[in-house]
Amino acid sequence: MHLLCVIDVDVEVRPGALERSGIRTTAAAIDIVLEHLRGEWERHYAVVPGTDELSADGFTVLPTLDDPTVLHDLRWSAVGHRDEQDDDGGRGVRHSSAPRGALVALRADLYTPLGPEGRMRARTTVTSHHRDGARHGDSHLGAAGGVHVRMSTGRELLGHRLVPLDEPAAGRPPLLASLTADPRLRVTCRGQDLDGRMPSLTSTDDGDDVLTALRQPQRLPVLLADPATQPGWGLARRAATELQGLARVVVVRKAAKERLAEAAPEFAPPPGGLRLVWPDLAVEHPTWDEGEAVAAEPPFVEVLFRQLAAASALAGGRDGAWFQARRRSSGRGGGERGASSSEGDQGEEVASLRAELDEWAGEVALLGEENERLREQVEALEALRFELDRWRARATALEAEVGPDQVRWSDAPALDPRDAKPLFAFLEDASGGTLRFTAKAARAWAKCSYVHPAKMREALVSLAQAARDYSEREGLVEGRMTDWFLAGYGLDVALTDTPELTRRARFVYEGEELDAVPHIKLGDHTHPDACGRVYFAWSAQPPRFVVDHVGQHR
Repeated sequence: MHLLCVIDVDVEVRPGALERSGIRTTAAAIDIVLEHLRGEWERHYAVVPGTDELSADGFTVLPTLDDPTVLHDLRWSAVGHRDEQDDDGGRGVRHSSAPRGALVALRADLYTPLGPEGRMRARTTVTSHHRDGARHGDSHLGAAGGVHVRMSTGRELLGHRLVPLDEPAAGRPPLLASLTADPRLRVTCRGQDLDGRMPSLTSTDDGDDVLTALRQPQRLPVLLADPATQPGWGLARRAATELQGLARVVVVRKAAKERLAEAAPEFAPPPGGLRLVWPDLAVEHPTWDEGEAVAAEPPFVEVLFRQLAAASALAGGRDGAWFQARRRSSGRGGGERGASSSEGDQGEEVASLRAELDEWAGEVALLGEENERLREQVEALEALRFELDRWRARATALEAEVGPDQVRWSDAPALDPRDAKPLFAFLEDASGGTLRFTAKAARAWAKCSYVHPAKMREALVSLAQAARDYSEREGLVEGRMTDWFLAGYGLDVALTDTPELTRRARFVYEGEELDAVPHIKLGDHTHPDACGRVYFAWSAQPPRFVVDHVGQHR
């Protein structure tokens, strides 16, 4: 099977939770896990196996509860396990349980076909086990205690034939959300609680705590966020919910962020952005601009989930503990086989080994296809690297030709979502004073919720370049000003505004009365947080542009 996502969690019943909920105190965490597992099946299927049925090996067909208009599509999903294939268009679930000495384990595989040709199917697997001395076949599966749950999603070829593979769409196992929402349970992953919460840290001590936590090698990846806008906060909250079991989302602001940036700048998120810190601190930890992440298509959280899921599949590997438990469950006296071993025991062990062999064969087939795809990607990357080296050499040569009086516009600092003054100062100096900013412009930017600071920086750099050109032309531009801005600098500039805004556009700068009616438009007919505006005026003596507002609509 080609694993797409693996999430391992530990589940235990909170002290006193069973008594408060009215459940007998002898109920185990595994009973509650089974309760949730059956609940997930009941949301989609008309008939599901009962708890007693799940206590012994079995196979059943789950008729779906979907709208009758989609039954035609579902009939191709009639896949069981090997020769146990349904002909009525349902999905098949194969479930089995196995003890290993003091270990009670249960595994459920839900199969769903992928594509109309029936050459591949998706598989969602849940394995749970605990060590409490429970006997296989008891009325319930154990005494009160903790349980380990492994949830995985994947896909597998039917018939072991090599076929073209599309980019897989890994999904979070639905059981996880059900478990973490149950107040009776405490669910942890690598020692970290999974509760969907997103801590917001602000103090210097918090910054030290974050740094200590990041240096723990066995932790989950941590997504550090510094939200600057409401959409940014929404993105972080969505990530905290949807990345449970794969990454921890933590908001660091104010003194906590400053402390982190001072002690370990390679871990700190960019201003108003995000950084994913892997458990291996030696690798590169990627960053994202908040505006780009909020507006990303496909959605940022979906793409990040896919990346984390792929890493979890590599780290999780095969479910070796299950197969070991399954093999040993057929043995007597702690797994030692002797003359007392029955033919039934031997047959069960052979069946278990055959199932494991089939899984290995399917995995080898998929790995062969994956190897070919990766080989092609390596060749493409080598070609791109050659082109990159060529362009880098060209850029180095061009930079060497830049004289001392020429401006390196690429050195313009990033636009902080809360503080534009460093960028404003750079552009005023780089433009030789032909572009100026009022204090009102800096205040407007600090209060706005525009989500694309990188685009705003690019527009302001282009405006500074245009201001130098405007000054060198002594304020004389051929043709229409709007065409000049667009053709020469890629700026969409409007020279008029509504009567109300026009009346409010007048201001005084260095004793000169100006009208900031002209404005650069960054985005239109979309969400207000994605509509940027730069209002400015031009002066004839000396020829220059003066910016009075940076942000959104006035």
